[in-house]
Amino acid sequence: MKAKAIMEAGELVPDELMGGIVEDVLKDEKSKSGFILDGFPRTLNQARILDGILNKLNRNKLKLVQLDADDQVIVSRLASRRVCKVCGNIVNLQSGADISKCPNCNSENSYFQRDDDKEDVILNRLKVYKDNTLPIIDYYKGKAEIIEVDGTQEIHIITDSILKKLNNQ
Repeated sequence: MKAKAIMEAGELVPDELMGGIVEDVLKDEKSKSGFILDGFPRTLNQARILDGILNKLNRNKLKLVQLDADDQVIVSRLASRRVCKVCGNIVNLQSGADISKCPNCNSENSYFQRDDDKEDVILNRLKVYKDNTLPIIDYYKGKAEIIEVDGTQEIHIITDSILKKLNNQ
């Protein structure tokens, strides 16, 4: 509830609060056989908090998936993304999607570009990623298995590659 209120105010959730949320989720029975964290850790401080949580829970086999893509590809893909304002269906203009009618809910002219998919925002997000999140890869070298995947491929190829590498095939 605290995190929700903070996010709704447009603020960043403090690392310690995020760590508590992650710890609660990882303690849950559903996480016993494995889990995926998307968006955490985003900073070195959060990585240290995660290490403490994993040590406390005696879960020390960590795998990180790093999707590699050139900045131009990332900007182009995200700037081409559109969302249906009625049902939330996401399409990409690069795939030749017809945005005059949503194939999911049949709404007409309902697609829009989210503010965070505009080029200037994407470029800022990439800078924040490089400054704050990318150093996490170096932090985990020697501590975790780092799986690198070419993120410029089609989604089904990326998914297959991730699954094969996670299963050590």
